[in-house]
Amino acid sequence: LGVVTNTGFLRRLVASTAFGTGEVHTSWLDGSAADELLTAPTVPGSAAALAARSWADEHLVAGPGPWEALDGWRSAGPARPVTVTLLDPTGQAQQVPVGPGDLPRP
Repeated sequence: LGVVTNTGFLRRLVASTAFGTGEVHTSWLDGSAADELLTAPTVPGSAAALAARSWADEHLVAGPGPWEALDGWRSAGPARPVTVTLLDPTGQAQQVPVGPGDLPRP
């Protein structure tokens, strides 16, 4: 969704040591730099969990009544988990569970 750009690649390029020291040349990217620059960074689970909680704080609003609660309560079984879908830098969807203690209260 949205415009696909090479912003992540350009940020990694500009942050590289070789770029900073002026050692970049036309065949540099095809050589050893390819692995470093063309591989998107991974997102730690803790960062994804924090992003999911932040999103929940901003967008999920619980009401005062039992039908407006965000705790996933069900009368016939365990609470339904609340999940937030986030996209990592590669565009892959990541399902992040947000527990009852993480959700905003009225």
